[in-house]
Amino acid sequence: MTASRRDPDDVGDDVLAELTDIAGNDPHTAALLRRSLERLREGVGGPALQEMARDVLAGNTTLRSAGSFSFYQEALTAGLERFRGWQQTVNPEEVRAAVQDAKAAASLSETGRAPTDSTAP
Repeated sequence: MTASRRDPDDVGDDVLAELTDIAGNDPHTAALLRRSLERLREGVGGPALQEMARDVLAGNTTLRSAGSFSFYQEALTAGLERFRGWQQTVNPEEVRAAVQDAKAAASLSETGRAPTDSTAP
């Protein structure tokens, strides 16, 4: 008998519940958090954050617990410093545009289709 391999995109209910709790029970923020972890799992944040995201999404650890490991704290701090550096170089309109892009990407990831703009004529 062969061991079944779990689909890496199949996130357990316990993981989804934690992400939703961290997101203040906002499903859109929870979806954005999940997508961010998926991107980290792909390696965009480097090997330490890739490992952390893989373990969190697989249910091997919680996001809250992972944040307490010094190995991950160093990588998270470095990423936050890069973000702060970027944030200081852009104007508020560019930040708003980046937020809108992130929301659209999260919606696309969640639904498979682009969000509709309720403010469009």
